[in-house]
Order: sequence, then C-alpha cells, then structure tokens
Amino acid sequence: MNNLRLFIRALGSERRFIFHTGIFLMTVMSVLLCSPTHGQGSEQINPGVPNPISSRDLDRYATRLNLSTGQQQLAASYHSEYLAEFEFLREREIEDVVQRFRTAPREMMRNANVSEMRDVLQDARRMLDHIRALDEQFFNRIETLCSEEQMQIMPQVTKQRERDRYGVNMLQFMGGGNPALGVALSDLLLEMDLDPEETATMQMYVAEYETSLTGKLRDVHEGTLKVMAKELNDLHELGITEDSLQHREISRQWRESMWGAMRSVRSEITEQSAGISEFNLRTCRLWSTILTEDTALDFRWDYYQRVYSRLNGNPTALLGRFDAALELPEITDEQREAIEAEEQAFIHRNDSLADDMIDLIEEQRSEDRFARDREKAAAIREELDDLQQRVTDLHQSTLDHLDAMLGPDLAQVLDDDQHRILTSVGSDGKGDGDATTRGGPGRGGGGMQEYLQRMSAVVRQVNMPGPISKKELKDINQRLMLDDSTSVMLDMLYQDYLENYETWKRTELEPLRKRIQDAWRIESSPQDSSVPSDQEIEQFGKSRQNCFQLRQKVDKRFFDNIEVLISDEEYLAAWNSWQRWHEREMYRRLQSAGEDEEESPRGPGRGMFGGGSELENEARVDLIQMLDDIQLEAVQQDLLSDDLSAYESELVDSLRKRYEMIGKTRIWQEMMIAQQFRQRAGEGRPSFDRQRYEQSRQLQQDITTTTNQIQQLNRNTMQDIEARIAEVSGDSISILYYQVAFPEVYEDPTSAEPWLEQVMSWEDINEAQRQRLADIAAEYHAAYNTVNTELLNWHLQQSQSDSGERRSNWEQRMDQRSELARIHFDRDDLNHKTMLKIEGLLTEQQSERLPDPPAQ
Repeated sequence: MNNLRLFIRALGSERRFIFHTGIFLMTVMSVLLCSPTHGQGSEQINPGVPNPISSRDLDRYATRLNLSTGQQQLAASYHSEYLAEFEFLREREIEDVVQRFRTAPREMMRNANVSEMRDVLQDARRMLDHIRALDEQFFNRIETLCSEEQMQIMPQVTKQRERDRYGVNMLQFMGGGNPALGVALSDLLLEMDLDPEETATMQMYVAEYETSLTGKLRDVHEGTLKVMAKELNDLHELGITEDSLQHREISRQWRESMWGAMRSVRSEITEQSAGISEFNLRTCRLWSTILTEDTALDFRWDYYQRVYSRLNGNPTALLGRFDAALELPEITDEQREAIEAEEQAFIHRNDSLADDMIDLIEEQRSEDRFARDREKAAAIREELDDLQQRVTDLHQSTLDHLDAMLGPDLAQVLDDDQHRILTSVGSDGKGDGDATTRGGPGRGGGGMQEYLQRMSAVVRQVNMPGPISKKELKDINQRLMLDDSTSVMLDMLYQDYLENYETWKRTELEPLRKRIQDAWRIESSPQDSSVPSDQEIEQFGKSRQNCFQLRQKVDKRFFDNIEVLISDEEYLAAWNSWQRWHEREMYRRLQSAGEDEEESPRGPGRGMFGGGSELENEARVDLIQMLDDIQLEAVQQDLLSDDLSAYESELVDSLRKRYEMIGKTRIWQEMMIAQQFRQRAGEGRPSFDRQRYEQSRQLQQDITTTTNQIQQLNRNTMQDIEARIAEVSGDSISILYYQVAFPEVYEDPTSAEPWLEQVMSWEDINEAQRQRLADIAAEYHAAYNTVNTELLNWHLQQSQSDSGERRSNWEQRMDQRSELARIHFDRDDLNHKTMLKIEGLLTEQQSERLPDPPAQ
C-alpha cells in the first residue's frame, strides 16, 4: 500500500487532478444513483442504483404490518409482478444510463464535455423517478390488502423503502466515509428481542425518528444535487472546449474550476453527513435512557460499533464476568454490594471514555478529507490512541479488581467455567484476545511502523510441513491391509519417525526460526530495531530450502522402512499411490499456508507471498483424489490408469515449480520490506524501488501462469475422463469436479434445502402437506439448478479470462460485478420465497419448530 502511494505521488500533479476529478464525478453519479444500505445486505446489481424490493424486504414489511398468511400470499403475487416490471425497466433504461455514465466522466475530464454529463444526470434522475413510481405502485397494491390498523403502520414501511433508495454507500466516501448515514436506529431495535412493554413504549419514538431520518436523507440527496447542478452549470458557462484545453492558461483555469467544484460538493456532503451523524448519536443516547438498562447497553454498543470502527471498549464480555460473579452462591452480602458498585463504576467510566472517543472521531470526520490539517489530524489520532490505551487499562484493572474482591478461590471457579475472559477491547467486541495487547496505541493508524510490525510477524515464518499424523498412519494401515503383527511393527516405525522429526525440528527448524526472528527485530522505536540485509535474506531463503530438503529426508527414511514390510506387489502399488498422494498434498498445503504448518492449530491458512499463494478455482482440484472418493469400478480404473499416471506426473512437477517460485517471490518481497524500513529509520520517507518491484511482480505473474497451467491440465484431463468412461455419468463427475473447484457456487448459506429436508422428516406431516412439500421441492430444485448453472458459468468465464486484462478493463469488471450481484439476488430471493412457502403450509405449532432462517 505504501508503494502504491509513492507510485501515485510520482505520477505528477496532472494525473492527480484527473484521479481526484474522477472521484468527484463518481460522487455526482452515486448521489443521484444511490445505493441502498438500510436493511439490505446484498451487493448492488448495478452499482449506484437501488436493487428492487427483494422477498426478504417484503418479509420485513409483512412483519411490520403483521400481515396474515392470506395477505402474504397475495402480496407475494404482487411482488412477482413488480420484479418483472423492474427487470423490464433495467433492460430498457437502467443499463443504458449506467453504461452511458461510464463514458461521460472521461469525456468531461479530458475534453471538458459538460453537456453529455448533464444529459446523463438528467436521464438518471428520470430513471430514479421511474423506480420510485414502481415502488409506489407496488405499495398501493399492498394497501388494498391492509386493515385500518395496518394502514396506520404503512407510512413507516414506505419510509423504510425510501431510505433504502436514499442509501449512501458511495456518498459516504466523499463525506469522510461516515457510516452513520447507512444505519437506521429503528432497524437495530427491530433486530432486538424486545418485550411487548418495551415495544409499545418505543413505537411512538420510532415513528417520529423514522420520519425525521427519512427527511434528513432526502435533504442530503436533494441538497447535494442542487450544489452539483450549480457546479456543472458554472463549469459549462466557462465555455472551455477540448481544443482550448491545449492552452496552458485555460487548462490551469479548468483544473482550478474542477477543484473548486469538488470542494463545494464535498463541503455540502460533509456538512449534511455530520448533521445526520449528530442526529443519530443524540437519538441513540436518548433511547438509551428509555430502554431497560441491559437492552440499552446492547443497543448503544451495537450502534457504536457499526458507526465508530476505532471505538474500543465494548463492555459485554467483562460485564458477563460480573454477572457470573454475582450468581456465585458463595459470595457474601458485602462482596455482592462491592461487586455491584464496581460494575456501575466501570460502566460509567467506560461510557465516559467512549463519549470522548466519539467526539474526537466526529471532529475528525467533519474535516475535508483531501484538505485536512495534517498536524491537527495527527494530534487527533494521538489522542485517540491515548484514549484507547486508557480503555484497555480500565478493562484490565477492573478485571483484576473484580478477581481481587472475589479472592483466588472464587476467581478460579469463574476461570474454570469461562476459561478466564481476557476482555477484548477491539472493535469487534467479541471478548476474545488479550486485553493487554489489543486496542492499544497505533490501532488502525496504518502507519509504516504498524505495517512493518505486521509484516515482520509474517516474514519470520519458516513454513514447513508438519509430521505425518496418526490419521494418515491409520490410512496407510487400511490401504495396505496389514495384519496385526505388521501393524505393530508399523507403529514402532512411526514412533521412530516421530523421534527423527523432533530431532530435525530441534536441530534444524528451531535454530533457523530463531536466526530469522532475531534478524527481523522490529521494536516501537526504529533506533532500537533491526532488519536483515539483502544478503542475509537471500541466505535465509537458501536455509529454508535446505531445511525443507532435510525435512523430506525424514519422510523418505520412514517410507523406505515401510517398504521393507511390504512383500506383495499389489500392496506395494497401493503404497506407491499413497506416497504420490502425500507429495501432492504436501505441496498443496505448503502453497496455501500462511504460517508454519506444524504450529497452526487450524491447519494452513491463506498465504501472503506470491500474491496470496493459495491455489485458485480449478487448480485446487486433485482429480486422482476426487476419483478415489467416488470409488470407480476396476475396469474403469484400468481405462484411466495411463491418463492419470501422466496427469499425476505433470501435476506434481507444476506444484513443485510453483512452490519454488513462491519461495523466490518471498525473498524479493522481504527485501522490499527491509529496504522500506531501513529508509524509514535512517533516511526519512521510503523511496519506490521500481526495479525490485518489477522483479517481484514478474515472479508473481509466473506463479499465476503456472496456476493457470494446472487449471488447464485439470480441465483437459476431465474431458479425457468423460470421453473414456461411458458407464459413469459425465455430468455426475463434472458436478463433483465443479463442487471442489468452485465451492463459492455450491456452498450456499442461504439455501432452503435444509428446511425442506428437516420438514420432510417430521412424522406429523400429513399426506396433503407432504404432497405440497414435494411440489415445492421439485419447483425449487429446478429453479435452483438453473440459477446455480448461471453462477457456475460466471465463475468459469472468470477463470478462463486473462487476469491482467480483467484488472485493466474497468467497464468489463463493472459489468461482471453487476451480473454476479444479479445472480446472487435471484438465488437469495428464490431461497427466501421457498422458505416462506414451506412455512405457509405448516400449522402454527409446526412452524414454531422451524430453525431460524439463515442470515443473508
């Protein structure tokens, strides 16, 4: 990221002007073509354009209106017609406006063509009017179903959709990234399980709040449009043309005018955003005085952590320990009083610190992000860091004080029950982590020092394969069909293997790790830190390779000893097959490892080096393992033996080659990190080393090329397999292949399938219900397969495209992203509608047994 900043700086003022002008024009469009944020979790089908009302939205509206089952069924039919009309509008108008806007900003930036930009904005506004008209027509039809009592709630529902249309995802960017514009406090309340008394109490406040919030969002939208219209008119009246831009003085005037327009728009958005942020914060604090204490605490911190990402100090985890302490039957009355007093004092001090941090964050957001006072911004960051540390200290000291009041024996009782909560004071507020290290100074600062400290934890990793596991040993035993006495000998060989592994680890791995860790010593002060030289980094690369080779010898010795136990050639063939699988698997795991495998409690993670070195898409498929899993018949295995033998040899060679490239890339990247730090510590701001960057980038491109070769090898081999095995359904093998290659297609957390399976297994489902469920399942499976095929084809198209071309073609990427969002919208809508159909045919008692619907 730092290199990117330096690179952009080197492009010069002319390109910076074009870059920031582009941001301005994106904002012009995004304010008009606004993106929903309230209550909608799906990505926009057309960025900057509201998605249609989804079935999930309809379900939310039905819940607020308390529609009956019959009303919901009629509303669903109206919704289907609405979606068809919206799709017609998209094909006829939305796509055209979005495509035209992608070209209009370039014309304005390069050729001073303001007229086209104004025309597109006018067309876009008319398009939004059509969307609003569709929504109003849909709600008018819903009103025909409503009772008088439901009609009283309808204005709140229509305002909820209006806020969705006035969503401000891109608008936030120019307004300082203020997340408060994307959060409605009423939505947070609706997500909470309030008791009926609280719900009734809050109803009047919610209605008044939603009316005000919707109006304020409308004011942001309309007010910013007026400023934009004025600025575009002023630019147009300058009379500057493409030809006149060739003159230096006119070009300068054009740049200054564009900068002035940008500042006016940003100022308007920042001011309006701050107003809504202040309104939300004031309302949040007011409602916290009305709700019950526990509900208010959860509500308040839910809002804080959605809007103020740098705010640490969520008290939930620590208060949970207070609650557990108060429930201990062994505590005395005096202890109870002291603990309750300590708890209230902690909440008061914690809230006070949170208020101070919020005030600073709001002050930070109130400034123009492109023209802010750097010294003032640095002072605010330093003060925030100090407050974060004070919160960290407060949580830790409160925890210690609570344990001291309980005494060691009772504190141990809580530890045994909760595994001792060390309160997380980070932004996630989940209560995991070390209170002494999380949320401290520098959190979220993003400076070079913090960046290098994070990188040093990565570059010090050695990344070696762990030992053969007991599970793998069991697999060896089963494959070779060893008798009892031979199994005993295998166990003895395994114990010897583990001893050899520990010897290698003690004599080779640990000393190497220590040398690397000592070399990458990054402290809080650059003067107290050190990084290795380029020569040392190269030597570490050679040492890692040598250590890996010695590690392979440990396995080979074990494998050679096993071969001595095997006399039957059939078993020997099975053993050789297992060894080849082990080698393939080892290289795959190493190339997706982000930490030393033998130390990772969760197994290998995503790697840093080699461009996130994890194998992608079809390259992650091991066809031999996949075919083993489906257990082909012997005659089919014979038909494929030659093909798979050649495939295996080429696959292992490619995996080994890719692993070696990742090692070389890692060396270059480590050198770049070390160079940056040395320049930071001794010479001021780091310079951009283009030659080294290009060398590292070329290696990454080579890794990508090898990955694509593995992917193509898999695809070609799959085609040969399908051609050779007529007895096995080619579709079945293909589906299995694609499930492994593209898990993002088939792993659908919103799927309605679990509901179908669970309800069909119930014994109290009558025949009529069972028949209707069968019809729903058949309809669902047909539609689901269709949309999944669309999603698979999208991913296949992406994997076949040249990655460099995808990165450079912005318009193509936007089209692809829109298509992907549309497919996900359709699939989610299908899943949700199917679950509503299932729920609709059940009795009230049966519906109560349904699991919670999957989160979007």
